Amino acid sequence: LFSESFPQLELSRAPLVVEAARFSCTNAGSALNMMLEAMRQRHGDDLARSVEEILACERPATPSPWHPDQTLPAPDSQHPEALRTILELMSSNLEEPLSMSEISHCVTLSRRQIERLFTRHLDTTPSRYYLELRLTRARQLLTQGNASITEVTVACGFVSTTHFSHCFRDYFGMSPTRARQQR
Repeated sequence: LFSESFPQLELSRAPLVVEAARFSCTNAGSALNMMLEAMRQRHGDDLARSVEEILACERPATPSPWHPDQTLPAPDSQHPEALRTILELMSSNLEEPLSMSEISHCVTLSRRQIERLFTRHLDTTPSRYYLELRLTRARQLLTQGNASITEVTVACGFVSTTHFSHCFRDYFGMSPTRARQQR
């Protein structure tokens, strides 16, 4: 939709771009990774790793208010390249989620190999991660924008508002309407 509305812009599927003349990222969560990558390019791995360790120590120990039991694992530059590629594919395809077969074909790994990667590095399944990614994006759209719940449902790849509301309530413990009211 964005590329149709703004055809003059060059869009990238990468979650962040760090080049000499431009910096860009897909969302607020990618901003930290973008800053660390810029540091890594300009000042080397040691400084970037040190800053990353300091920031990790300063993160609050309390769980997310949105989901008390679990927070969505973040992509990490230390993950295998295949896993990073899969995470980028998932992040780039929220409106029309890819099937596991399509993801498997894109990265030339079997479904089982992908499941093992997710279990080993993210302690979750690919389908669960993808769902949580879509729900997290939905919460962001609800709390930071004016899109209707139907528009958010479509933008995050859910087939019906009923299914979306059920998944949202199960994950965040509140309805999409209530989440929007709390912004």
